[in-house]
Amino acid sequence: KEELESEALRAVLCGLEMIEELTKLQAGWAARGLGELCIRIGIQSGEVVSGSIGARRRRDYTVLGDTVNVASRLENRAPDNGVLIGDATFKIVSDRVETQPLDPMLLKNRKERVQPYLVIGASNGDD
Repeated sequence: KEELESEALRAVLCGLEMIEELTKLQAGWAARGLGELCIRIGIQSGEVVSGSIGARRRRDYTVLGDTVNVASRLENRAPDNGVLIGDATFKIVSDRVETQPLDPMLLKNRKERVQPYLVIGASNGDD
């Protein structure tokens, strides 16, 4: 359980750091008249199946499962330069990050709605 908590928190803090670094890069790009790049991050905690899939000559290492699908759908719905986490991740990291609950989402291939949370930042400098 402790490892899961650590990994979930590290994933969320990494997402925030990615947004922070991108914001710095965008300022430099804007000064040089370059275009803007936006990213979206979706994180959900849970069990996955991982491994190599494919033929002998062409293999890919991948992860599969409902957790992966939810994370992907959250990523698609996240705002530009934003981090959305699902309820499973929220339960793990809620005392360490500031979040804003959003309206529950009905995601493709799911019967139940998922409660997403927009990550605002780390709480009390805990990063």
